[in-house]
Amino acid sequence: MASDSRGWIMGCGVLFVVLLMLSGLAMLFVSMQMSGDRLGLPRPGPKVGVVEVTGVLGDDDDVLEQLERFKEDSSIRALVLHVNCPGGAVGTTQRIIARIESFKEEGMPVVAALDDVAASGGYYVATAADSIFALPGTLTGSIGVIMSFPDFSALMKKLGVDHQVVKAGPYKDAGSPFRPLTPEERGWMTDVLADVHEQFITAVIAARPAMPADSVRAMADGRFFSGRQAYRAGLVDRLTDLDEAVRAAGRMAGIKGEPIIVRKHKETPAWQRWLEERLPAGLPLSGRWPRLEYRWR
Repeated sequence: MASDSRGWIMGCGVLFVVLLMLSGLAMLFVSMQMSGDRLGLPRPGPKVGVVEVTGVLGDDDDVLEQLERFKEDSSIRALVLHVNCPGGAVGTTQRIIARIESFKEEGMPVVAALDDVAASGGYYVATAADSIFALPGTLTGSIGVIMSFPDFSALMKKLGVDHQVVKAGPYKDAGSPFRPLTPEERGWMTDVLADVHEQFITAVIAARPAMPADSVRAMADGRFFSGRQAYRAGLVDRLTDLDEAVRAAGRMAGIKGEPIIVRKHKETPAWQRWLEERLPAGLPLSGRWPRLEYRWR
């Protein structure tokens, strides 16, 4: 009898554990269904896709990959660009903008929601949206171009290390870390940056038709602004947060009620974010050397 009693108690215990696990899985399922398709089990109906534009543009293709996944999802009716980005490589920035324009050409509304930082290339990406929202304390603007090179020549001289170069073309080793730039090289690079800067300015003028072109040019000197300053100047349209940006995008797309949100962002490992934030832009290890950048600093 004692053995039967123990078996019955153990059986009840196992059944309780199984029921508890099933209950937990059911709650998780419901929670994920309510928040979108993160488990691959989306709620039916039209949705708003939130594109996470984070980190330095050009260090990977995450933003472009997100846009490609949204392109394949027929349930997406609008996009929100959630921008928390100091900018990055010029080519990557322009590719992202071209991809966003392809959504707009198909009639899909796009809203940009600026977070802590949306500077330089981060702001440039936002100009591809139909409307730009920012927080009052967002740092944005920084309309400029930068290209940086390390110079180890003084250190190499102290160490007694020489560096020999054989080249065809006087500018072929311009920007070498083993010698300073010559005045001619600096002038040539300045001309290149001026041309790329003009491309940025022209894009902002086209995207902000309510702003006089002279006002845009006056603000395109590399300075960053608070969200409130940017709103007063006309660089952004509204002072509000991501949630309202999602609702606005849903209304623009004709979605009734609270929109279903979908994210397709691949999270960057914490150690990689830590390393990227601390590596100077000029170091080869950062993956950003040398290249033209719409970058805050």
